[in-house]
Amino acid sequence: RDTDLYLQARRKDRLTLAAEMQWQLLPGRACSRPEFDLAAQLEPAYAIFGDNFDWSATADHLSLYVTNGMWEGVEASLLTNLAINALRNARRADIPIADQAALADQAVYAHYQGRCYLSVLMFHFDLRTGRASVVDAGSPQLLRLRDGTVERVEFEAQLPLGMFEETDYVAQEFTLEPGD
Repeated sequence: RDTDLYLQARRKDRLTLAAEMQWQLLPGRACSRPEFDLAAQLEPAYAIFGDNFDWSATADHLSLYVTNGMWEGVEASLLTNLAINALRNARRADIPIADQAALADQAVYAHYQGRCYLSVLMFHFDLRTGRASVVDAGSPQLLRLRDGTVERVEFEAQLPLGMFEETDYVAQEFTLEPGD
């Protein structure tokens, strides 16, 4: 943590400023436990826009966010930074996932007044039961691979974060099985 040597060694090209900001926001490239294997990568890696992912695991739960902020460059990174940190702040206060979305929505709206917004797909997995609470705030579709078959998992779409003042979000639920 006290040197740039490791970060420099991983790079083949110079990052844009926006990409530098987004890379510093990422939790890591992979996480593996007996209950799950998780890996993610942003493409293009050296000129990132508003895309991001975040996760956090405890003994019994996994929280995962996949985001897509508006705009390009530094403006997109600033928007995503604000939203991810608002989500982390709410998650670390042990606030339920729907309320995490509402608090991040308020933070983004308070700053941008609806001029820009951020789509996010939020998961909170109970690792003991396989049950997941989900908030789909303007995100793309979710695909699940089960027993060699890819299927779309349908959620009720809700408004992206920051689009309107005081949007209410509702957590939906689904179940994962071993191997999904």
